[in-house]
Amino acid sequence: MTDRQWPAHTIAPDGGLRVRRRSGAVGGGVVLIEKYWKQKMLQVIAVGRPELSSFDMPDRFRTDVTYFITPKDDPDVPELQPGEHWIRLDDAKKWLDEFVVQVVSPLSAEVKAEIELTEEQEAWLEWMVENGIQHIRVSAKS
Repeated sequence: MTDRQWPAHTIAPDGGLRVRRRSGAVGGGVVLIEKYWKQKMLQVIAVGRPELSSFDMPDRFRTDVTYFITPKDDPDVPELQPGEHWIRLDDAKKWLDEFVVQVVSPLSAEVKAEIELTEEQEAWLEWMVENGIQHIRVSAKS
């Protein structure tokens, strides 16, 4: 097998990137050099619900969560600490039923779009709905 036929990279089961480089070794053997870059993960914690395990999400969820946040001026939203968010349970159920979330353009409130849920967002919303969660904290996973 030549170097051109050898896969340059694969995705490891842990979600990290595995880079392979093939080089000849003494005796015709092959040396594989593998490096792993693990994807940064976040943990979503149900505030006030210590009996529940956190829910792991990829680092991009730090920005994705903004699609789901209930506006702070909503009368149902309590006082929130930094890193905490309120997601109205009825909205979470609606998004799961429709498999989309509606977003408003930051340039014009009249321009709206529907974004299809990713598998990760769908799983997270299922966790929220199944456990009746509305108040969450998002932080880096340690």
